[in-house]
This record gives sequence, C-alpha cells and structure tokens, in this order.
Amino acid sequence: MVNRWRHNCLRSIFRRICILTHPLTGDLSVFSDKELYDKLQALKSKYWLVSNTSVKNQIEMLLADYYIEIENRKGKENKEVDNLIKVV
Repeated sequence: MVNRWRHNCLRSIFRRICILTHPLTGDLSVFSDKELYDKLQALKSKYWLVSNTSVKNQIEMLLADYYIEIENRKGKENKEVDNLIKVV
C-alpha cells in the first residue's frame, strides 16, 4: 500500500517539468532515519485529512523532499557496501 501510494505520488510529481522543493524544508540530513520516517508518516496522514488543494500541493512538495532524502541515503549506503565488497 505504501509503495503504491509512493508510486502514485511520485508519478504525479514527475508529471511536472521539474521537481519543486519546498522552501521551508530545511536540511533533512540532521534527522535520523527513524525521525525522517516518522515525519514522513505524519505528513502522509495529514495529506489525507486535508481537502484544500493548495495545502495538498505544499504537502506533496514536502513529501517529495523527504523521499529524495531517503533515496539519497539508500544510495550512499549502497555505495558504502559496494566499497566493502572487493571482486577478485
């Protein structure tokens, strides 16, 4: 369910020409993984409670920023693992 929602959210975002980041997101690297996922879950629940489309657009931008940060962290972890594994 989460992956499906994430896919639909990202698809709607990528339909736009460029990905807009929310100006008030700040530096997400200061949060731990758990804090980041908790904030992500809170934003998703707020998204479904809101009926105002302008507010939903703002939340979508924040969600996109959080997803990008999570993907960046996963990419860094994969590179660290690749560096540990040496192919002979």
